[in-house]
Amino acid sequence: MVESTLTRASKQEHREQVIQQSDIPALQMHPGTQVRPVIMPGATVSFVRLVPYSEMPRHSQERDELVVILKGSRDDALDGKLYRLEEGDSLYIPEGAEHGSITYSTGCTAIEICAPGRTDLAERLEVLLDKE
Repeated sequence: MVESTLTRASKQEHREQVIQQSDIPALQMHPGTQVRPVIMPGATVSFVRLVPYSEMPRHSQERDELVVILKGSRDDALDGKLYRLEEGDSLYIPEGAEHGSITYSTGCTAIEICAPGRTDLAERLEVLLDKE
């Protein structure tokens, strides 16, 4: 890609195409767990923040999930095994697998990618935005 052959997006085009994480409403999923989801056709990408010493209870989902740790660490339970995830680690969680997580003193910032998309988060976002 040669930059000189490209036209820079206008400010309006930039605003329409680029998503600022801070502009995404925060949803409280569990005590100490905040999710900012980006809903797309076929997938959901969520920016997740777990405060120190918080827990995401074990559950299963009808979708595949990939967790990418950006900062901090957490332990993830997956099908009866415990995995320590640290900055730069990823964990694939297949559809139907029981999983949950717990943080310690550092807390954790992660991206979670779910396919197919999470209709539950889309519905919660819609309700939240309708209230504004």
